Amino acid sequence: MTDTWLDSLPEDMRSNPTLSKFKDSEGLAKSYIELERMQSRSITMPGEHATDEDWDKYYTKAQEGGHLTVHPDHATDEHKSAFWKSLGVPEDGNGYSTAEGFDGLPKEWVDNLRNVAVAAGWTNKQYQATLAEFAKENATQAEANETAMNDDKGIVSGKWGMAEEQKKSAIAALINEFQDPGHPLGELNASAYLMLDNIVKKFSGKGPQAFKQPVSGNQQYTPGELDEMIDKVTTDMEDNGRQMGKERYNALQAKRLRYIGMRGSSN
Repeated sequence: MTDTWLDSLPEDMRSNPTLSKFKDSEGLAKSYIELERMQSRSITMPGEHATDEDWDKYYTKAQEGGHLTVHPDHATDEHKSAFWKSLGVPEDGNGYSTAEGFDGLPKEWVDNLRNVAVAAGWTNKQYQATLAEFAKENATQAEANETAMNDDKGIVSGKWGMAEEQKKSAIAALINEFQDPGHPLGELNASAYLMLDNIVKKFSGKGPQAFKQPVSGNQQYTPGELDEMIDKVTTDMEDNGRQMGKERYNALQAKRLRYIGMRGSSN
């Protein structure tokens, strides 16, 4: 039986299965050296009662070894800066940039969010991802607003028909005359248009046309106004037809037919 390097060891050591993995003492020595090298690179997080000096050594070793560590709450400003820089946090606002081709938010929003990113310590990728989410939400809201505005315009158009342009110009003249210059109304929605029209009708009996309406051709009537006019003439003819002369009756009939024709083309 050939002697091996294990024969020179005490009997209790020769029987250890770990040593049998090595062909010679040189292999064992190399393995031990590598083990010590690995241990020198390993780090252990300081315990509950660790001092600031213990934490400082821990972060220094962690950064030198390229390890990812927990938030450096106990580290010095220098180590904190190095830690966040290694994660991709820019040193100042100039380090934040939008993604290539980004175009979804006003410049003011982009700049304000950059200030937030600096204060919060975001990485540039986090900043860009947040911008993308804001842009997506902004696009969704803009689409909803446009739909609401179109629906709002449809209410006025359906209510006023061919009289819409004339009504709106008259209401604009009314607003210009009576609004407070220091607090202009701005763009009106359907509710505002219809309310102003009804208020002036209530107090003048004529509608906004009574207030310096720009010249815009023949008077236009809304479908609702034409219905009222037709009903009024029809009622007059039915209630008073026998008492009025033929000429008067025929005039009312002609007016009624004219109103009915206008109603047919009023939408």
